[in-house]
Amino acid sequence: MIDSIIEFIKTFLMLFFELLILFIIVSFIVSLIQQVVSEDKIKSMLSKPNQGINYFFGMIFGAITPFCSCVCLFLTLICFLNIPVPPSV
Repeated sequence: MIDSIIEFIKTFLMLFFELLILFIIVSFIVSLIQQVVSEDKIKSMLSKPNQGINYFFGMIFGAITPFCSCVCLFLTLICFLNIPVPPSV
């Protein structure tokens, strides 16, 4: 019983620190992308008259961070709330 608890704690701590490092790296990369790509450029890319292209670019932006949505949803939501993106995207 004690061995199972110790193994659980080891696994939990290992996963916790792996995900923490991953979150820090993804946050750093997203902040670098935000500095390089302007909000106006993203807005113009997602505001094209053809909705098919808008969906395609939305999928591309979503594929940039292909990690667990619970980790990236917060960052993506903040980014898109700061940029007035049409709701169809």
